[in-house]
Amino acid sequence: MSGITLETGFVFDTENLYGPGKITEEELRKFSPVYTEAHNTVMNIRKTGIVSGHLSKDGEPEPVLYMQLPYIAEGKYKLPETYNGT
Repeated sequence: MSGITLETGFVFDTENLYGPGKITEEELRKFSPVYTEAHNTVMNIRKTGIVSGHLSKDGEPEPVLYMQLPYIAEGKYKLPETYNGT
């Protein structure tokens, strides 16, 4: 299996991604602006909570804050072994 392994151990399997009849490097290059914009949008939402066009029931802009929740990571208080359930 070929793939990309993250520090967390997650493996993104790329075995069936490239090759004859599959995605080419040129197609990936052409798609780059789309996934770069998507990444930048998500990072902006995480930073500001602002989503274009997301309105509350009264029609006012409403932040989306769940993306700012803490990650389970070393040095964070939400590690499973330190979480006390409160």
